Amino acid sequence: MSRRLSVSIGVCALLAMLAGGLEACGPWFPNRLLVEGDSFVRKAPVSDFAAEITRSTAGVKSQFKAVALRPDSYGYIDPKGYEQQTIQADLTDLGKALGRLTPARKRALNEYRTARFALMKAPTPEPGKPFSFTPPVLPTEIPGEFADYFRGAVLYYQSKDKEARAEWLRLLVRPASARRYRSTWAAYMIGRTWQGNHPAVAAGWFARVRKLAAAGYADSLGLAVTSLGWEAQTELAPGNYERAFALYAEQAAAGDPTAWQSLLMAAQKALKGDAAMLRQLAKDRVAREVITAYITSLGGPYRPAPPEPVSQRWVTALAHGRVFPVKEADRLAWAAYQAGEMDLARKWLRLAHQTHLTRWLRAKLLVRAGQKEEAARELKALAKGFPPRAYGLDGGWAYRRGQVGARWVLRFDLLGDGVRGDLGVLRFSQGQYASALDALLKGGFWEDAAYVADSVLTPGELKAYVDRAWPPAKGSQVSLPMTMGWEDAEGPPVRADIRYLLARRLARVGRWGAARAYLPPNLRAGLDSFVRAMAEGRDAHRSRRLRAEALWRAARLAREQGMELLGTELSPDWAVYAGEYGSSSRERTAKLRQAGACRLAPFTPQEEQRVQRHLPHPNERFHYRYVAANLAWEAAELMPNQSDQTARVLATAGTWLKERDPKAADRFYKALVRRCGKTALGREAARIRWFPRVD
Repeated sequence: MSRRLSVSIGVCALLAMLAGGLEACGPWFPNRLLVEGDSFVRKAPVSDFAAEITRSTAGVKSQFKAVALRPDSYGYIDPKGYEQQTIQADLTDLGKALGRLTPARKRALNEYRTARFALMKAPTPEPGKPFSFTPPVLPTEIPGEFADYFRGAVLYYQSKDKEARAEWLRLLVRPASARRYRSTWAAYMIGRTWQGNHPAVAAGWFARVRKLAAAGYADSLGLAVTSLGWEAQTELAPGNYERAFALYAEQAAAGDPTAWQSLLMAAQKALKGDAAMLRQLAKDRVAREVITAYITSLGGPYRPAPPEPVSQRWVTALAHGRVFPVKEADRLAWAAYQAGEMDLARKWLRLAHQTHLTRWLRAKLLVRAGQKEEAARELKALAKGFPPRAYGLDGGWAYRRGQVGARWVLRFDLLGDGVRGDLGVLRFSQGQYASALDALLKGGFWEDAAYVADSVLTPGELKAYVDRAWPPAKGSQVSLPMTMGWEDAEGPPVRADIRYLLARRLARVGRWGAARAYLPPNLRAGLDSFVRAMAEGRDAHRSRRLRAEALWRAARLAREQGMELLGTELSPDWAVYAGEYGSSSRERTAKLRQAGACRLAPFTPQEEQRVQRHLPHPNERFHYRYVAANLAWEAAELMPNQSDQTARVLATAGTWLKERDPKAADRFYKALVRRCGKTALGREAARIRWFPRVD
C-alpha cells in the first residue's frame, strides 16, 4: 500500500492486510445435481461465511460506528474513493473548526484545499531519490492542529516516520480545546508508524484512538473502528488469537464491511495451530463460532473443502473441550458432518434446538443410512417452510447488500434451495419425475429441471404438471426472446421459463395449437407464420409453385427463429445459453452409464428409454437447422430444374449445414450441380467443388 493512501484515508489501510484473502461468497451448489448425484446430496451444506459472522456477532457490542464508502452498482469500491473521502472529511472538519467564514478564512480554506490535493497528486517517492513535493506554507488562519497534522502527513509520505511522529505528538500535547478534530487522526497515524517494528507500541496507540473517540474527540473517518482491525493484526501475528478474534468481532459489530474477511484469515491461521491451542480456542465463544463458521463455509467453486483432517482436528478439539452450548449445537453438528464425524454430528444434533438446519442435516444422515423415503418425507416437509425461488437460472450472480457490506453472491438461498435440491435428486431416484421437477424448479436448479422437463417426462406429463403448478399469471404479458439472457442477471421468472420450455417441447412434436398457448406473446406471430407456411406447403390442392414458396418460407423461419420456437433447453441446442456455450456431450448419460457412478440416482433402463423416446429429430447440435434444411429440400423438390430460384434454395440450405456437418450438406451441393448446373450458382459450385457464396 502506498504511503499516500495510508496518510489520506486511514480507514482503508486495512485493505492491505486483506490482500489475497478475499473469499468467494456463497452458499454454492453444483450446477448439475443429477450429474453430481451422490456427491451433492451426501455432502455437507456450504455456509455463507459473511452471513454467519453477522449472526455470530449479533450479541457483540461496540460504542463505535464504521464509516464506510458505498460500493457502486457492481459492488466495487474504487480505492481512490478513500482519498476523496479523507480530503472531504478533512475539509468539512476544517470548516467546522474555522466557524464563520470571513473572507480571510474562506481564502485560507481554499489554500488548504489546494495543498491537500497537491499532496494527493504528488508523484510517489522512489527509494534513494529526493522527494519532489514542496509543501506550501499554510495560512496563519488554519488552526494549529490541522497544520500539525498536515506537516506530519507530508513527512510520513517522505518515509520520515520519526519526524512525522514529532509533529503528531506536538498536536496531541495541545490543550484539549485546541485539538478536538485531529487527535484521533494523529494517534491513529502514530500507531501506523510503529506497527512494522514495534507492534506492541502500535497496539497501545490504536487503543488510544478509541479512548479519544469515546471522550468526544471528532472521528469523522471512523478510525476508532479501523483501529480495532489494526490492533487485532498486532495480536494475530504472535498468536494471541482470542484477543484478535474479540477485536475483529467488535469491528464487525461496528459495521466495518471488511471485518468478516479479517476473521476469515484469522480462522485460517488459527487452524494451523497445535491441538492444545485449538482446544483453548474451542473454549472461547467468539473464536469457536468464527472457526466453526469458516469450516462450514468451505466447499464451493473458489474455496474447495479442506482435507478432512483439517476439519477433524477442529471437531476433535471441540469434543475434547466438552463444548456443548445448545445454541451452537446445530453449527457444531454441521462442522462434524463436514469432517466426516457422523457420530459426533448425531450427538450434537440430539442437543440442538429443532431448526431448519438440524432437520436438513438429519435428512442427510437418513440418506447415508439408506432411508431414502424417510429422508424425502423430511425434506418435503422442510421445503414447505421456504418460498420457492422467483428465478430459474441457476448459478446466476446477483448483487446483495447486508450488514456485512455489499458483495456479489451466488443466487442460492442457504437452506431452501439446498433442501429442494436434495429432495429433487431423491424423488428422481424413486422415479417420481414430476415431483423431482417441482423440487428442482422451486430450488432454482434450472438445468436439472430442464433435463427432466425436456428429456424424461412425456409431453403430456409435462403439460399436466405445468398446468397444475404454473398456470399463467393473471394479466401476464411476459415477452422472452429466449430463455437465456446475460443482460438480466436475475433471469426470467420460473413460471415463464417452464411454460416457454413446454411450448418448444410441444412444437417439436407438432402440437402447434397447444404450443401457442404457452409461448411468450412476442413469439406467437413467428409460430403462426411457420405453422401457416407448413400447412400451405403440404396442401396437395395447391400448385407446386405455391407449395414450394410456402415450404421455403417455413424453412427460412425454422432457420432464423428455430432456437426460439423449437430449440431444446439443453443438449443438443442449448437454448439456455443461446446456443453459445453448451456442449454436445450427454453429461448424465455419459457419466452415469459407468458402473457405480451414482448409487443414489443411477441411470436406469426406465430413464434411458424415456430419454431415447424424447430425443429431437435429428438429434444433432442445432437440430432446427436440419429441420430448416429438410423443409428447403422439400421446397426444392417441387421446383423446376435449371432455375435460379431452385439453385438459390439449394445453395442457401446447404450453406446452413456446410460448416458443422459437411456430409449432411453434400446432398445439397450435388443436387445444385446436377439439377442447376446451367445457372450461375450451379456453374460456380461445379468450379469450386463446393457451395458458392449466396448474396
